[in-house]
Amino acid sequence: MRILEIVLIALGILAFTFKLTDIPGGNVLLNFALSSLAVLHFGLGFALFSGVRFRELIKKGRKSIKVRPYVVLMQFGLGVLHLGLLFTLMFWPNAGFQLKMGLVLSLGALVWVGIVSFKQFDRTAKLNLVRLVFFLALSIPLAFTSDDQLVEMYYGHDPEYAEIIKAQIKDSNNPIHFERMDSLRRARGMQP
Repeated sequence: MRILEIVLIALGILAFTFKLTDIPGGNVLLNFALSSLAVLHFGLGFALFSGVRFRELIKKGRKSIKVRPYVVLMQFGLGVLHLGLLFTLMFWPNAGFQLKMGLVLSLGALVWVGIVSFKQFDRTAKLNLVRLVFFLALSIPLAFTSDDQLVEMYYGHDPEYAEIIKAQIKDSNNPIHFERMDSLRRARGMQP
């Protein structure tokens, strides 16, 4: 399961690079990678964060795994954090709230895991500490980046399109922005 997590993280980084460079398929790949990470952490986080291999999980079953209380907080924190990242990078509604909730839960888990890992030497707790620090280091800068800054980062090479995206984010219920965006995409031969 750890290998699957690493592959999904690499896919997410690759997808973000595709999105930044406007390579087709970046949005789909980003959606797949971050959604899959969220599902992995929500659904199988109890085993992944407890150091149990997938093969052992299948053979012994869920009841044989000793789950520490901080693992449950990590499951929810990282799952919500991944979805918050996805919503923020895709400019979907309520992204800020979801990202901040994921940060709060993950920071709580970070403090808890930090206390546990320094009380006793536990390899699993230390790996979880590294995992939390990695995801928080990726997420905290994004939490303090405004939508306008992200739009400039994505579409700075095309100011007219960037202004339409900014207007659409501010007034998402107005169909005129969608029509302007679609007509501009068609005129320039951009991906839908």
